[in-house]
Amino acid sequence: MQIKKEGIMKRILCVSEKLFLTNGYNGTSLNMIASKCYISKSNIYRYFSSKEDIYKALTNLANEKICDAIENLNDGSNVGIYTISKIEMISLVLTDLIFKYRTGILIILRSGSRKDSRLIIDKITNSFVSICPVGDEYIKYMIVKLMISGLTDIAEDYTSKDDLLQKIRGLLYYHYRGLKGVYEEYEKQ
Repeated sequence: MQIKKEGIMKRILCVSEKLFLTNGYNGTSLNMIASKCYISKSNIYRYFSSKEDIYKALTNLANEKICDAIENLNDGSNVGIYTISKIEMISLVLTDLIFKYRTGILIILRSGSRKDSRLIIDKITNSFVSICPVGDEYIKYMIVKLMISGLTDIAEDYTSKDDLLQKIRGLLYYHYRGLKGVYEEYEKQ
């Protein structure tokens, strides 16, 4: 009987991380992971019962932290409030999340067809939509879709905390100014 080796488990996780980031969850197979690890597929099963278990090992903490942050930001006191100070606070929270849990967050966002990924995106969307001052639901959903895309690009491209904060702040201010303009336009009608 072969003894589990910590190095093999770490290699499985490292290779899986790279493959999930490159190919997404659905585009990655256990055969691909085994091949890149130079081990047999059956050897993976000594450490993980499925591809899903590997995915969870890589994303559970990020998923939990995102959900906590969304709950804290959407505590009811922010409904209809979209101010500069609110943007600053959200910028700091997002920067901290992405800085600490970048890989897990990117894997989740790149696995958009998965239930947990859809759940996170839906929570972000619903949180934003509830505090957004614009009356048109379609506009709100389009804005949040663009924001998530922008956050994904920022998380991919920037690694220093200062750069992350600057870019996230810029993205949120951009959307704030756009929202303000849209809101004012709707108020005129």
